[in-house]
Parts: sequence; structure tokens; C-alpha cells
Amino acid sequence: MLSIIGAPPEDAQVGAGLVEGADRLLAMEDLQDALSPLIEAGRVRADHPGPWVSVFEKADEACSARLRKAAEPLVRTFRRSAGPDRRKAPYFAGGISPEHIPAYLQHDWFQSCFSAFTGLTPKILRRTAAVRLVQMVAGGSLGDAAIFLGVNPSRLQYTRATDVHRWARTQQDPLAFERALRTLAEQIESLPAPIDYQHRRQALSGWSLDPNTWEELNSRLPPTRGPKQPVLDDRKRQAASVYVWAHITQGEHLFAPRPIEESQPEAVQRAWAARRNTTWFQLTRPDGSPHYAALARILSEYAESLASSVDAAGCGADSLATASRRPLLKGSLSDLPSA
Repeated sequence: MLSIIGAPPEDAQVGAGLVEGADRLLAMEDLQDALSPLIEAGRVRADHPGPWVSVFEKADEACSARLRKAAEPLVRTFRRSAGPDRRKAPYFAGGISPEHIPAYLQHDWFQSCFSAFTGLTPKILRRTAAVRLVQMVAGGSLGDAAIFLGVNPSRLQYTRATDVHRWARTQQDPLAFERALRTLAEQIESLPAPIDYQHRRQALSGWSLDPNTWEELNSRLPPTRGPKQPVLDDRKRQAASVYVWAHITQGEHLFAPRPIEESQPEAVQRAWAARRNTTWFQLTRPDGSPHYAALARILSEYAESLASSVDAAGCGADSLATASRRPLLKGSLSDLPSA
């Protein structure tokens, strides 16, 4: 560190004071709370991080994992927004891996850690939190993390790094978002067997319900009264496949594979695409019609069964095909949380 900030002090007492100060700082139980006022006091103005942050950015590779873990959220909050993605190394030194992070967060994770935040829509906030978690544990840029999760930053907004830091500074506590991320990372780390969501995403890449399975699922739907019967065509099969994919991967339906739709003529693809959000809303709304509510319950049940098979099997197409053909589980499961 001294080689970064300059030559060691010539006065032995000054050098001893620096060492003692560093030792006292590192011995504190909550290192992040101890560092926060130091960084805040060194700020030149609201949008200028001050010299301490610049020194840390140059010397972070020489710092301990504990110091990096405590300082990084503060540095990301107060550093200049012109280059927030320059850092490549991860800073959450724990047992969590990027594979354990779903692309859209679980509903209960979002509710417990992020629901109190304002200024970003829940959709963007859930997407952004997932991307930032991957960046925390894997390093690289937000763009790298988004691609890993299957979020296409060139097509849809996942919130740029500069936007994240600008938004965080508007909160009553500018460090609250980073603390929430760290809290969730520690919660995932404490799980006895965290889910490998990357494995699930890979296993279901290009996947859809085959016609035989779709027919079997439909046979379990309760009869609909009246002359107008629900349509259970290939478009509905594609929508059901997206529902199952989102349930298993905890990803956004916008990024689900759509092989059935892609095999259709271009005009049909456009017509199906225009109805995507409406059908998704019907499947996920808590007060859906009897038909969609029953279909959602059946699809959720099938998704749980398939998820267990995917987790136990390899990612190869053969193993997934075998898992997809296993008998459907009976019983009742709760609907997929609203996305």
C-alpha cells in the first residue's frame, strides 16, 4: 500500500502511528461501518469520491479479502460515475457462486431485501439486483454479469452502472442498496444447498413442452362450462412452456426460449408476440379466471417435478428429455409468484 501512496514516513513514530491505526481499524467488528465516515469525510463534493477512494482503487489487489468486502460497496457508491465498471476482481469472498443467482431474484428475496426501495420500478430493481450480485461474486462489468444471466443489455434495460450509483445516492441512505446486496449474498451463502440456476438455464435452453406432455397436462384441467371452450393450441403451449421455464429458472418471461414460436411463419410470430404479455398476465395474476388459475397450478406442479429432475441430472439434451417424460406429480402446489 505504501508503494502506492508514496514512500514510508521517515519518522518512526509516524510510521508506528499508521500501523497502529490500521490495526485498530481492521480489528473493528463492523469494518464497513468504520470505513463509511472516513470515506464520507474525504469527499470533495456530492459527485466526487475524494482521495481515499482513488487510493483504494489503485491498491485494492493488495488489500485483504475482508477489507475489500467491506470497502467495495462504499467505493462503488462514492466513486466517480465515469468509470464504475473498471474493476474486474470480485469482492464478495464467500461460498456463493454466480451460478446460485437467479436472473430475476426469488419473490421472497426481493420482498425481504429490496421492496422498501423507491425510484426504480420493481422490474428494473429485481433485474439490477441480480446483475449486481453476479458482479459482486464473479467480478467483471455489469454487462458481463447481465450476459451470464441471459439478460440482453442491448435489447432491454437492466440499468447501467452509472444509473445504479446515481440512483443509490438519491436514497436517504446512499449505502442501503449495497448493504441489501451484501445481506442477500450472505443469506444465499448460508443456504445448505443453494440452487444452481445456471445449470437450470443451460438445461432449459431451447426447451419447450412437447405435444404429448402438453396433451397430458391438458387432460388434468377441469371441464369448462358453456359452449366457449379455452383454446389449447401451439400458441398456448408456447406460453405454458415459458411459464414452466420462468418457474424453474426464476428468470423473466421476456428472456425465455420460444422454439415453438420461432418455428412459425413470420406473420404468425408477430401475432403471437403481440399477445405474450396478455397471456403471461392471465397466468400469473392472483385473481385469474378459473381456466388460467387451474392451468397455472398444473404447470407449477409440473415445473416442480421437472426442476427436481433437472437438478439431479446432467445438462445434456438426452437427460433433459428423459426428465421431461417422467410421470407428473400429483397434489397441489402454490402458484408462481407474480413477476
